[in-house]
Amino acid sequence: MNFGFTREIAPIVTQVPQNIEIMDRYSLWRFDDIWGGYILQSLIALKGDAITIGDPVVVHTKAGDLRREVSGEHYGHLVSPYFYDLVDRAVEDCSPMAPYAEAYAAFAQGFRGAVDRGVPSGYRPLLRALGLFFERWSELFLSDSALASAPFARPADANMWSIQTGQAGGTGTLPFSTSGDGTESP
Repeated sequence: MNFGFTREIAPIVTQVPQNIEIMDRYSLWRFDDIWGGYILQSLIALKGDAITIGDPVVVHTKAGDLRREVSGEHYGHLVSPYFYDLVDRAVEDCSPMAPYAEAYAAFAQGFRGAVDRGVPSGYRPLLRALGLFFERWSELFLSDSALASAPFARPADANMWSIQTGQAGGTGTLPFSTSGDGTESP
């Protein structure tokens, strides 16, 4: 996403982790900014705030791998209705009066708690892992000491935290650590 924002909404600005397997050999890709933007606009609308749009300041001319992009987008389209439904249900339980950090924390808990209701079993490990990512993201903004007390273990040779989605036939990486059933690992 290429956009500017005020410090107040930093807690709700995320790039949703992508390029991970939903199921064996089926990778989700290219929905990081779309899904992050959906969460962003949903929480902004909840509070009655507005997003303004102006002329683009960036021109994107990079040619991508069409076969990979079409494949990744296809699987994103399959998961999207469930993702959007989870976001909508989670945002319904958020307080419009809460600061953005607290609203996002409530959203994250609601999202993760709703994954097992109405979501096909094959998509649940991915969506549980995303729910954990959302919860961990929210922890960064809830207090000044959140970073010091967060139970993270960063591998020395990795550029990102990792979550194993536990999919049959393969795993993908997401920030932080979880087991295949979506529970945190020690």
